[in-house]
Amino acid sequence: MPKNAIRKIQGRFKIPLNIMTKLCTKCNQEKEYKYFSFRNDTKKYRSQCRQCAKGYKGLLSDRQAKINELFKAGYKECGKCNSIKSLDKFSSDKSTVTGLTSTCKNCKVKYNTGNKEAIKRTVTKRRYNINDIEYDELSGVNNCQICSEGVKGITKHIDHCHMTGRVRGILCRKCNLALGHFNDNETSLKRAIEYLKNR
Repeated sequence: MPKNAIRKIQGRFKIPLNIMTKLCTKCNQEKEYKYFSFRNDTKKYRSQCRQCAKGYKGLLSDRQAKINELFKAGYKECGKCNSIKSLDKFSSDKSTVTGLTSTCKNCKVKYNTGNKEAIKRTVTKRRYNINDIEYDELSGVNNCQICSEGVKGITKHIDHCHMTGRVRGILCRKCNLALGHFNDNETSLKRAIEYLKNR
């Protein structure tokens, strides 16, 4: 523990300079004070360490140190199967500190295979900013809302306004592409209708 942190603890909680450890009444192990929770009501540390009192496996700082040590050696623990694997067994993820996913590739494939519908629901809700009720309503539409052609699977497209992001309905692939090619321009669409009428 850093010296400045030790001085702060000693000064705040009146811990003698020569005593920086405490005996856990359950496991009978002598541990540093950081392994015990401090009670604001009694202004004292708990008699049992965090591991014994709440079943914690260890401090977050200790776990992070273990993660860093493994990472430097070219390994990482999978958050799903808890196996220690080489870094090439994990996919890249720019949103994490390590730049890798928390689960290994094998676990990710197994999860994706067994949870396709749940993943589809989550991704669709996030992409179009809709809730569960709206998602279920869209899922219940089985015909294109322009040409009435039956739609399912990859032929089923959620149409939305590219300006506002608002979801408009369900279209088949052809109708969805047609609106896209017309840039959602009502004037151009009306001209196209007049063009077809006069031919």
